[in-house]
Amino acid sequence: MTVPSPYAAQLDRIPVVRRTVDLLGSSTAWWEYGPADAAEVLVVVHGFRGDHHGLEPVVAQLPEVRILSPDLPGFGDSTPLVDARHDIPGYSTWLRAFVESTATRDATVLGHSFGSIVVSAALADGLPNPRAVLVNPIAAPALEGPRGVLTRLAVLYYRAAAVLPERAGFGLLRNRAIVRVMSEAMAKTATAGCGGGSTTSTTGSSAPSATGAWCSRLSARRCRRTPARTPRGWASRCCWSRPSATTSRPSPRSTASSASSRTRDWRSSRGSAT
Repeated sequence: MTVPSPYAAQLDRIPVVRRTVDLLGSSTAWWEYGPADAAEVLVVVHGFRGDHHGLEPVVAQLPEVRILSPDLPGFGDSTPLVDARHDIPGYSTWLRAFVESTATRDATVLGHSFGSIVVSAALADGLPNPRAVLVNPIAAPALEGPRGVLTRLAVLYYRAAAVLPERAGFGLLRNRAIVRVMSEAMAKTATAGCGGGSTTSTTGSSAPSATGAWCSRLSARRCRRTPARTPRGWASRCCWSRPSATTSRPSPRSTASSASSRTRDWRSSRGSAT
């Protein structure tokens, strides 16, 4: 049974055009939402196992913003990469190429979940965009921490699906019981305190030491995590902006204030989906 999107009415009022661009051997499909002459431009990068549809709840709340929402190579309507590997450096190179090809160097870039890793890596590798928003950012290796066992089980699950015949493999991936368990394991808490109620550094000295080179390099700039109220509970959000050469590193208190201001600028008070 197909469940209609609760944002369908809002999305129907927003103009959208499907486009494609060839990048690193991938025919990358992307969707352009909103007015073409909008003053604000946002490039969004979806999470693992998803496609551009996963961020349409965000699109629905920003009808006056021009939003570029691609399917990552190998996801959705985009074909796999040919001239790069399907790893973090490969996706980083792809994102930088996408920004160049769409002339969106001045846009804000948003990454959700796995997309937060891609955006962070691209920024560390020279992505010129001046602002970034990381929703539910991943700042620790998946095989470490309290959920390392669940991650290993997930790896075995996907490997099993890959070696099975196509029909059986897809059947395993779509198994309702397994999807239900995974969804509940990844669900957001409804308790604000469990969502990181205070503003803290997403990376840097207070973050796990093995966050990866891109996270530690990004932390040398400016990144703070703030709690965000969503229809499903509380989620983490990191707002980052490129400091100017004459700007000193702000204190945590002043950064929290500026992050809060940027959050309001993106109308997050109206609610955003994670």
